[in-house]
Parts: sequence; C-alpha cells; structure tokens
Amino acid sequence: MSMFRIKEEETVGQESDRLSKSRILLVDDNDLSREIASELLSMHGFIVEQATDGAEAVNCFLNHEEGYYGVILMDVRMPVMDGYEAARTIRKSSRSDALYIPIIAMTANSFPSDRQRAKEAGISQFVEKPLDMKVLSRFLKS
Repeated sequence: MSMFRIKEEETVGQESDRLSKSRILLVDDNDLSREIASELLSMHGFIVEQATDGAEAVNCFLNHEEGYYGVILMDVRMPVMDGYEAARTIRKSSRSDALYIPIIAMTANSFPSDRQRAKEAGISQFVEKPLDMKVLSRFLKS
C-alpha cells in the first residue's frame, strides 16, 4: 500500500484547479515515499523540491530568499536531524518567514504525545501516514 493516495472519485484536474501554485519543500528520508509524494504534488500543480533529512531541509530553507517556499512538508522520523529538530531550527532562525511558513509534519505516529511534541517544535499541522492527498490539500490551499 502506498503511503500517499488520491481518492479515486476525484480527478487530478479537478483538485489542481482549486489549489494555488506553490513551491513545497518535501522532506523525507525514504526515497520511494519522496518520489511518490513528489509526483502526486506535481500532478496537483505544486513545484516540489526535495530534502532527505532535517539538516538538509534547514539548509534548503536558509539558503533561499525569504518566501521562496510556500510550505514545508516534513517527515518527523529521519536520520541526521529529525523533523522536530528541523522545525525548531527553522523557527529559531532570524528570517521573518521562519515565523509563518507552514510546516506540516508527516508521520505514522498519531498519539497525543506526538502531536504535543510537534506543536512544541513549531509544527503548524500534523498529518498521518498513509497520507491522503484530499486531507493534505486542505492544508496546502489555505
């Protein structure tokens, strides 16, 4: 079963018409998960850039001009630097967009303690894997 899915009754064209075009930083250490998510997001009209861990995500964010990314979609369990630490590092940076960029955590862990940890790290939203594109679309178009 894929970690990412689109509801069968919804066509890609219909959904992408409602979503604004935006650049997403997709962060996941799993190559297959990143590939699938990137393809689905691209089909929905998003420009997708990828990072393989939290440290790479922080570097990508800090090495582009403010406002370059519209959202960060980040797995929370990764080597080198996990998504929680990456979110904290981004939020603590001196850039003004660090305060408002949506950081959406992706994880299979949906316990209240995980949600609390995400909130404390400065994560804006928390979506569960397997990721449903219809659910994610609500966060991405707002």
